[in-house]
This record gives sequence, structure tokens and C-alpha cells, in this order.
Amino acid sequence: MLKFCSVCAGYGRKKVLQNIDLTYNEGFHVILGSNGSGKTTLIRVGAGILPPFEGSVEVLGENPYQMPSIKRQVGYLSHGAGMSTYLTVLENLHFWARVQKMSRKQFETRLEEFIHSLSLSDILHEKISRLSRGQFQRAALAQTLLHDPKILFLDEPTTGLDPTTARSLRDLLRRISKGRAIIYSTHNLHEASELANDITFLRKGRVIARGSLDELRNNQSAIRRFCLKVNRDPREVFRSFAVEAIQDQRGWFIECQSDEELGRIVEALIAHGMQVSEVRRLDDDLEQIFLQKEKEGYEY
Repeated sequence: MLKFCSVCAGYGRKKVLQNIDLTYNEGFHVILGSNGSGKTTLIRVGAGILPPFEGSVEVLGENPYQMPSIKRQVGYLSHGAGMSTYLTVLENLHFWARVQKMSRKQFETRLEEFIHSLSLSDILHEKISRLSRGQFQRAALAQTLLHDPKILFLDEPTTGLDPTTARSLRDLLRRISKGRAIIYSTHNLHEASELANDITFLRKGRVIARGSLDELRNNQSAIRRFCLKVNRDPREVFRSFAVEAIQDQRGWFIECQSDEELGRIVEALIAHGMQVSEVRRLDDDLEQIFLQKEKEGYEY
């Protein structure tokens, strides 16, 4: 649905993206990277806003810079979505429908959907300037989705939202993800773990890793920390695996090189007649992967 072919892009003489080759099909695709890594630039290029210096972009098989009409299949929710603060939510949506050349019937059908799915009824006649951050994001997402785009770019859409509102927005995005390619940048690693079908890591404008969380986890070589609850003293088994353990009231803390090693340890504990009532990972999987990829900086 979306393809970057040897894309180099930036601003003025400054090159931000370096030789990007990516293909995104239907699903939820999260882009991760530190500030200045090129996330927003990648989204702007893919959305047909920022022409690349080199390479090309394909949206549903067409180049959006050569065939601008294909941009009607693209939705882009930026940090400051383009909505007039002097107009109401409904007036903004009316204006965007005209820009997208939607018929009155199409507009009314979509509006009715959003009144329910985005809970717009309480803000429909409010001016944008009077909305809270969460209300504004609901209105902005309605505008972004109004023309039913097949490719949806979301640039840190939950930044500044309270946890309840952010959760509601993530639930909504899951519901609408079928049949779309959603490209979503975020600094929230928990959010990325929860949503992503696959994750793209950017560093200094280059793709340094990409894959599902399971694929990234399986390629991860860093030590992982676990807490185990066992009904008897397990130190003899731990010693047989050359694993050191520390105990407190929460359980036994160990470090392993992989999930497979942990599995062998648990199997050995059970084989010795012990009951393992809980195995809990202490590190944030994605945070650990992110930090290691940033440190290694190798290319995908």
C-alpha cells in the first residue's frame, strides 16, 4: 500500500533521511526513534507533503508527487492538525468534506459514524479554540478519517492526552485498522508494544531495525531479568545453569540470555518437583530493544 524506494529527504540543504527502503501493507506500523531521528520527516514524505531529494514514494502504486489525486487516499494527523480555531468542529468538517469533494450524502453518513465512534455529539458545535486537548484530538481524527483514507499517518497522536483519553483513542484505532495501513510514530514504548504489527526503528535518518515485537525480541542478545515465584528453594537448579539468584519477599530474581534459557530453567524446576506459580519479566521488552538498537546503530 505504501512504499519508500531509496528515499533521501530533508529541508533546504540538510539531509534528514538516508536511503530509506520500506514497504507498508495493511496493518499497524509503529515508527520509533529518538528526537531528530527522522520520524516526522518520513511521515511527511510518505503523505505526499515533502518531496524527496532522491528516490521515490508509492501510494497504492502511484507516485503522489506525480499524481496528486492519489493523496485523497491518504490521511495525516500531525502535531498541530490543520483546523481553524475560529470555526466549530462541524464547520471544520464541512470545509474538509468540500476540499475532498465529498457528496452531501457521503458527508452525512461519515458524520453519523463519527458522532458515535468518536463521541462527537458533545463538541460538534463548539469552536476549536474552546476544546480540551483530548476533545481536539477527537475532532482532528474525525477530520483525518472523514474521506475514509486507505493509508493513515499519525504523528504522536496521544502526546499530551490523559491516560483514559489515550486508551480510548488506541481502542478506536484498533477498530479502524482493518483494511488500512496505519503508520504511527510515538515515544510511548508501552503504546508501541500494545498496538504494533511491526516496528521500524530510525536512527539519524536511517532504518536500523524492523520487525514484529517477537522478531525483534528473538534477535535481541541483551540479558533479560525475571522474577519467579517457587514453592521451594530453587538455588540448586539455578546453580546447575550457572545462574545467580537473589531472593526477597516478591520472589527469586534471575538473569537469562534468552526466553529459551528461561524455559529450560522452569522445566528443570518442575522436573525437580517444584511449583512455579509466577514468571514475570522485569524489563520493558521494547525499551530494552530500543536502547540496544540505539547503542548499536546498525542498519536494517
